Amino acid sequence: MSNEKQSQPYISGLGKMPHDEEGPVFNAPWEATAFAIAVKLSEAGYFSWNEWVDTFSKEIKSFEEQGVYDPASDDGHHYYEIWLSTLEKMIVSKAVFSCDALETRHRYLIDNPVPHEHVAKREPVCVA
Repeated sequence: MSNEKQSQPYISGLGKMPHDEEGPVFNAPWEATAFAIAVKLSEAGYFSWNEWVDTFSKEIKSFEEQGVYDPASDDGHHYYEIWLSTLEKMIVSKAVFSCDALETRHRYLIDNPVPHEHVAKREPVCVA
């Protein structure tokens, strides 16, 4: 597996997802987690994948209009910020969690950051 990231062309309004020849590439664990949560919530019926694509596409357009996201030059960082923003909107709009519950969790994670000075002792996980 090559560690070199590539960008694929737009696919159904999903922007350029960072990937290599084996699938999505994530710069940080939270990106893979957000990706997996969206996929699993869709599979569980909380929203259809078409709803996800529509909402994500609108969020990409909004980030582009604000000058935050440029798909031609993004290294994947903003792509997953948009993914997470979309996920949070879908979670609240579908009443998976309330906005207050989401804000409480945000505050907890800000006040109690997860330590990252450990060495991973497991094999990489295939998400797709």
